[in-house]
Amino acid sequence: MFRILARKFSNAQESVNSLVNSNPVMVFSKSYCPFCDAAKSKLKGLKVPFNALELDQDSSGREYQRVLTEMTKQRTVPYVFVAQKFIGGCDELMDGIKEGTIQKIFQEANIEHSDK
Repeated sequence: MFRILARKFSNAQESVNSLVNSNPVMVFSKSYCPFCDAAKSKLKGLKVPFNALELDQDSSGREYQRVLTEMTKQRTVPYVFVAQKFIGGCDELMDGIKEGTIQKIFQEANIEHSDK
C-alpha cells in the first residue's frame, strides 16, 4: 500500500510541476471558494491569460493539494503561480497587483495583461 500511495504522490508531483512549468499563469483553485473566484476575477479583469485547475472537480485534486501544500507551505486555496513562481493566495495576489509587483513580473515574463 505504501508504494501505491508513494507512486500516486510522485505522479501528482510531476503533474503539478508540469502544469506550473507549462502555463505562464497557473491557478489551483476550488470551484466553491470565494477567494479563488476573487483571484480569478482579478486576473480576468487584467486580461491575463491563465489556466485554472479546480481541485475539487479533479479526480487527483486531493493529491495535488497535498503536493501544493508541501511545495508552498500554504494550506489554503488558491495557489497562484506566475512565471513558475509561487505568488501566494488571493491576498498576496491582490496586494501584489495593488503594489505593482505582479505587473512587473508579467512584464518581465512577457505575459499579456492590462494595467487597469
